[in-house]
Amino acid sequence: MGISMKKIITLLALLLVSNSYALKLEGINGIEVLAINGEKVKTSIFTSENKYELKPGYHQIVIRYSKDFDDGENTANSFPVIFNIELQEDTKISVDDYNRLSKAERAIKEGLTFQIISAEKQYNVTDAPLLTENGFSVFSNIETLIITYNRKNNITITGGKNDTPATIVGITSSSDTVQEQMNLYLQSTPEQKKAFRLWLLEQDIK
Repeated sequence: MGISMKKIITLLALLLVSNSYALKLEGINGIEVLAINGEKVKTSIFTSENKYELKPGYHQIVIRYSKDFDDGENTANSFPVIFNIELQEDTKISVDDYNRLSKAERAIKEGLTFQIISAEKQYNVTDAPLLTENGFSVFSNIETLIITYNRKNNITITGGKNDTPATIVGITSSSDTVQEQMNLYLQSTPEQKKAFRLWLLEQDIK
């Protein structure tokens, strides 16, 4: 009996059970967090820290790369990208530490690889969807762009007000669904991976 992709994603999400304590999500090496679960993050002129407290669970985030070079005379900026992340411990989002403007601009042109780093695991996010409007980056309208993106991709976020874990459903294309499964599996602990493999074996026997 075949196993539906929706069922697999649901099981993987359930294995990554959220708790009530807060975790820290931090952007480093030029990574800026712009929005979490459909809401633009609040920034202050009194702090340069790019850290946010979130509850464990599944979150949709929007980030970009922005770093000054040549004593602030030049800046390398990427378009915002949007993707989902499962938090089970304090996590940092990074890219390679480019020491020259030309290297950063080349990496942006070729497509940045975002590194998701925590104490227990590290994995990369590549080919994350760009969040743009008519080919331009519009930060003042970021929440509207997120709504448009989610509607276009049949993604619904419920219960995800900034720091609260979101329930994200409705990914329609098979390639996106497979990537979603892979991301969830990579973010699982060894015990969660073992439980998932046992479940798959049980489904094959049925």
